[in-house]
Amino acid sequence: MIVHQTHQSPLFKLRKLTSSQHKVKKVIIAGLILSNLFFGCLVLFFGRQKISLLIRQITGQVLTQANSISYRLNPPPVEHLDIDIPFENWQQIVNKRHQALEDGVLITSDDDFVTAELRTKEQKLPIKIRLKGDWTDHLENSKWSFRVQIKNNQTYMGMRYFSLQDPQTRVMANEWLFYQALRQAGLIALRYDLVDVSVNGEHKGIYAIEEHFSKELIENNQRREGPIIKFSEDRLWQINLAYEFQEGLEDGLAWQSPIEPFKENQIANSPELAAEFNQALSLLENYRHGRKQAAEVFDIDSWAKFYALSDVFNVKHGLQIFNIRLYYNPITGLIEPVAYDNQIEGRTYQLSIESDTLHQNLPGLFEDHDFQAHYLSYLNQYSQKTYLDNLFDQLDQKLSRITKLLNYDQIYNFTPEIFYQNQKFIRQKLTELPAVQASLNNHHQLELFALTELPVQVLFLSDNHQQIVVDWTKEPSYIPRATRQAVPEIVQLPLPDNVVSDLSSSGPSEYQITYRLLGLNEEHQVPLRRWIIDETDSRLTQASIQKPGFVIYSPSNNSYIVPAGQWQLSRDWQIDSGAKLVFNAGASLDLTQNATLVINHGSVDMNGEADAPIHIYSSDKTGGGLVVMNSHDISQIWYTFFDGLASPQTLSQSILGSVTFYQSPVAINQSQFSSNSSEDGLNIVRSKFEIENSKFTQTASDAFDADFSTGSITNTIFIHTGNDAIDVSGSQVEISNVSIVQAGDKGISAGEVSRVQVEETTISDSNIGFASKDNSELTIRLGKIENTKLGFAVYQKKPEYGPARLIDWNTTINNLEKQWLIEKNSILTYNGNDYIQNEENVYQQVLDL
Repeated sequence: MIVHQTHQSPLFKLRKLTSSQHKVKKVIIAGLILSNLFFGCLVLFFGRQKISLLIRQITGQVLTQANSISYRLNPPPVEHLDIDIPFENWQQIVNKRHQALEDGVLITSDDDFVTAELRTKEQKLPIKIRLKGDWTDHLENSKWSFRVQIKNNQTYMGMRYFSLQDPQTRVMANEWLFYQALRQAGLIALRYDLVDVSVNGEHKGIYAIEEHFSKELIENNQRREGPIIKFSEDRLWQINLAYEFQEGLEDGLAWQSPIEPFKENQIANSPELAAEFNQALSLLENYRHGRKQAAEVFDIDSWAKFYALSDVFNVKHGLQIFNIRLYYNPITGLIEPVAYDNQIEGRTYQLSIESDTLHQNLPGLFEDHDFQAHYLSYLNQYSQKTYLDNLFDQLDQKLSRITKLLNYDQIYNFTPEIFYQNQKFIRQKLTELPAVQASLNNHHQLELFALTELPVQVLFLSDNHQQIVVDWTKEPSYIPRATRQAVPEIVQLPLPDNVVSDLSSSGPSEYQITYRLLGLNEEHQVPLRRWIIDETDSRLTQASIQKPGFVIYSPSNNSYIVPAGQWQLSRDWQIDSGAKLVFNAGASLDLTQNATLVINHGSVDMNGEADAPIHIYSSDKTGGGLVVMNSHDISQIWYTFFDGLASPQTLSQSILGSVTFYQSPVAINQSQFSSNSSEDGLNIVRSKFEIENSKFTQTASDAFDADFSTGSITNTIFIHTGNDAIDVSGSQVEISNVSIVQAGDKGISAGEVSRVQVEETTISDSNIGFASKDNSELTIRLGKIENTKLGFAVYQKKPEYGPARLIDWNTTINNLEKQWLIEKNSILTYNGNDYIQNEENVYQQVLDL
């Protein structure tokens, strides 16, 4: 038997305060503020920068607590729901919860629904109810999450299907705010509010009520009823349960999963809805198999708005394909997004278009030029400060009500500043310059590649009088955007003979390329770099193609083999036939008299072993080392020692490394680079690379230099480098578990629009720890800097680039002369707090250290 409670919520009882209680409230608030401010003043007097930050945090917490007390003493009106569940049905829910907690995940079906009654002040409604939520955070405290279906075609707040859950599972006010932004943008938004809930007479407190997927949702958003569909999660949970939720199981899975509708029985019983679902299914299947373009399937404008707003509010979880819901609009015949389970939390550090997660975003959508133009246009619009100003002005009273109700159960402070910071990040992305590099190749063609992950359109080639020489707008030329997974893709365009002739002559180039980011009106220029033809240059032809006597040629696999043993090479040797150069374990090669190994269009395999390593060295310290160019095959280097080498003397003066890979992928493991006198110990240019379990020691200048490349460095040591240990330019690099000792200049330097991720890396006894410059973004997690002059440097070195950003999380700092130098307009984000200073000439200050 159920005892029916009155409909008077505890929240309403709280409002009945006496005047003495109001006085107590004021005394408590005043006492908290004064005592904490007094404590803060004392600490501020004796403390330094970190203490000052701590005080600001304490003061903010005090004000938050004071506001929370005030809200609890004077809560706003709220709807109260009583849910009455018969004992046997309640026990079924309890048993289901126990099973979910034991499994670590809740797996539900329609059989889990039980009958119950929902009572409000005005209504008594028969319902079906079950637990909801995939993960047990929905079940672990006293506020369990429920899915509710109202029976007999009745509704509550206009809804027949909805969820009740702890607001914490939707990150408090953030989910509500995002739905309001979607609705104002004309997108489909779930109804979302707060209610006060009791279950079987036990008061549970404030719950979020969130609309579920039905025709009422569609009609409330002023659209004609049509099917809502999703990618089935069945295989996801089957595989995760079978393999104990190992990382990476979701990659690619969603895009292979079956497509299914909500309310399948209702759709099957309606010939009109069934035909519409079949049309939506055909569109999606044809799209994911490459038979239809994005604009034929998706409402491009609404998806562009959806992703742009997701970037402003930092939606990541809700963009995963398993969480996105799709509505087929029977009027337009196109598919629109329905946001769900967005999990808005923290700062934006990556745009949706930059995502490298295989199960996030709809595959191929961000490669469609029409979508790209709409998406960047809305990014530009929604990242304007006035957008958020207007949004918060319009929602002020409603947001205040939501915040006050959330404080009824716990202390909570809504912080809009984080969304303004996201806007600033997006503005920086949209204004990074230059975004393109242009030059003339030896085939008299214009070569262009992107320095940004945003889409770029080339418009004109003009001369120094701003006269258009070539107009590419009639047949738009797009530059493939740079990604973190690939070497920048080059676009080649023909040039008129007179331009080629001008560029082949001496003197500075007088031409420039005009381009713009797709969807934006602002045009930018970048100079066309001159390619100087040196007809007398015969450096490459001087390299002998005759193989040394100790080398064995294998025609069956077009390989040159250096067998085990001690060998010497005193002249250049170039392999120009696309062949592979193979070193057997135990091979030792002494390069003397400036000799250099050159492999053009081929690769190198150095198959050393722990007890039989390979040695490439120079006994007279003149050997020019190894150069691998223009290879499609990956080179493999295992257990190989490069020692005492210089840079090549008979090749291009631009080759600065004693070991160089140009447009040639390489994997290096268990190897060592030591005592090299070249500009770079290892130089990788426009290539993919992996470096693991290796060591760089006693390098005259930079130990490792990557230019316009993509790769990773793990479990590697750098000791005593004359200049930078790791120097990257225009590259995407991941660094983890690296140790750097005695770097003469910078431990890790990111420049010229690089994106570098660093984890668990130590820099000690060096000049500078981490440096980010010239539109670069360097992110560090769990690092360590000790016994170093300067911890962080963030600045602009070259005038053609812009300011830089450095983001650090939980780096340990010991014994530094100076913690950081931050140039004006550059930003250091340290443990979630932005530090912006007005230092000038930071580059010169860095040089003077």
